[in-house]
Amino acid sequence: SWDIPDTASRTLGAPLMGFELMDQNGEMVNLYDFAGQGVPVLIDVSATWCPPCNDLASWLSGEGDPAGFNNYWPNVPDMIANGEAYWLTVLGQNDEGQSPTLDNLETWYNDYPDPHVPIFGGDEAATFANTYK
Repeated sequence: SWDIPDTASRTLGAPLMGFELMDQNGEMVNLYDFAGQGVPVLIDVSATWCPPCNDLASWLSGEGDPAGFNNYWPNVPDMIANGEAYWLTVLGQNDEGQSPTLDNLETWYNDYPDPHVPIFGGDEAATFANTYK
């Protein structure tokens, strides 16, 4: 379990606390691996039961834009595809409100396939989601 102080910063531009999370391939990945590469790192905290979260994933994967995200962020999918930004999806809960399992991550990735958007879950992802929601 991560030792996360009550003073974890949630302000724009503040350093993110170190987290190692399981990805959709079952591998443990340190979120800091995406930092320091000269491009913005965008992280969304989602849940499998959340309709707007599913809409966002659909838009990012090019499957559709039911919520109109392209009206607000028209260049973001291209920036991610071109390596001009990283987008990380952290699933904080599955449909039962529990920590997402590897099966949940695989299902999410199969529903919204995008090789440029890794999906993270597991117990530590739930802790991350509760810290940075």
